[in-house]
Amino acid sequence: QKDGWGVKIQYPNDLWTVSARVNEFGDALEPVLGFLPRPGTRQYELYTAYQPRPSGGLFAGVRQFFFELDPFLVTDLHGQTESFRMFMAPLNFRSQAGDHYEANYAPEYERLTKPFEIAPGVVIPTGSYQFHRFRVQVESSDARPISAGATAWFGGFYDGHLTQLQGFVNWTEGSGHLQLALTLENDYGYLPAGNFIFRLWQLKAVYAFNPDLLLSTFLQYDSESRDLGLNARLRWTIRPGRDLFVVWNRGWKHPADARGAELLVSDADQVILKLRWTFTR
Repeated sequence: QKDGWGVKIQYPNDLWTVSARVNEFGDALEPVLGFLPRPGTRQYELYTAYQPRPSGGLFAGVRQFFFELDPFLVTDLHGQTESFRMFMAPLNFRSQAGDHYEANYAPEYERLTKPFEIAPGVVIPTGSYQFHRFRVQVESSDARPISAGATAWFGGFYDGHLTQLQGFVNWTEGSGHLQLALTLENDYGYLPAGNFIFRLWQLKAVYAFNPDLLLSTFLQYDSESRDLGLNARLRWTIRPGRDLFVVWNRGWKHPADARGAELLVSDADQVILKLRWTFTR
């Protein structure tokens, strides 16, 4: 089947937000643009959020609550369930100061028709799996010069357990010209087939020389590939709708015969020049 289609309905509002979507992707569908991660499936999602704003009393310190329910179902083209996830937010609110607090519960179901190698040497066998995931999240307001946050996912994962710890720190320089953001993630998996640890480090920096000239850099390293990547982009807005971009991509990697803690070596360099020009009548 080479066809694909989708329907989406949204009702965005301050008190209630509701959206529903249905997509079908043929098993032989080849998208001209983009990437299709799960061909040969039908996907259903119904998102509902009740978002009251307390007027005082016991919850005077709360700006707004967000009670969410988000079921997501994936079946094959014959209607057999492949995945199911019910994301719930029984506690989710933003304080009057702009800080965010959230706790979530997400039961999941996955049916694997082929063995899945989630990490080198760690293979999850075929079969049906039901497990329960939990999340706790705390984030300070980004209106402050320094903001920080932490997220912890934990609970079952296929036939084992997975704990994911994420944290970030953002700093905005007093004049507002410079912004720095550091993000760290550590994933600890414990499965009958073996254990694994993934680490991801990201550093972002943005400097605005003026409203029309912006330099942004993004540096990333992960423990799985052990590669380091840099993306730097200079954007000059000549006038609204007319922009000049200069992009530099550089990669470093460990040599194939590397032993121990050898230094990374340059792997690739790429410079891209892009001009976007909007013509109006």
